Amino acid sequence: LGSATSDSLFQDPMDAVKLDPPNIQSIRTEDGKYGCLIIEWTVSDSLDWVGELEVDLRFKATDSERWTTERKTVVDWKPVQQCALLHGTEYEFLMRVRLDPGFWSDWSRGSKGYMLEKAPSGKLSLWWRMMDEQSRVLQLVWKPTSQFKANSKNVSYHVFHGSLSARTTFCRTSEMHCEACLPRGTKK
Repeated sequence: LGSATSDSLFQDPMDAVKLDPPNIQSIRTEDGKYGCLIIEWTVSDSLDWVGELEVDLRFKATDSERWTTERKTVVDWKPVQQCALLHGTEYEFLMRVRLDPGFWSDWSRGSKGYMLEKAPSGKLSLWWRMMDEQSRVLQLVWKPTSQFKANSKNVSYHVFHGSLSARTTFCRTSEMHCEACLPRGTKK
């Protein structure tokens, strides 16, 4: 009758592998690096020969519904660093991995990490008015400028009077204003 032969099909088994999901071991901050978390992770011991993996890191603030996914290439199982995170915020992370090319693993179990709070930075617009000339009560009112970053959820203000070397506390508050008596000898 006849014979027919198809073209040969070559398949690299590594292109068809679906890896087990990674395991997030810990999430920590790094000293001196504000806004960054370090994610320590592992995969199956049977993959210790693999030198490079592609990683999808999926994360969100725990009080948010919106996930962000970033793709990274990881060599020699090094921890993954995620930066540009908000201070004083708890995040939930998921990971998945693959050999490139290949199929993505399932997502890991979720793991949470917390960004430390940092002192506010930037500039404030400031106004003042004398409430009572006789008793020398001054009211200060301020609002953040576009350069101001709160860096935490609980912002408080410590207002000083005088030079850096000889300053005294004018007021402490978590409000956007304060009133205090001016020290004698202070000029407008």
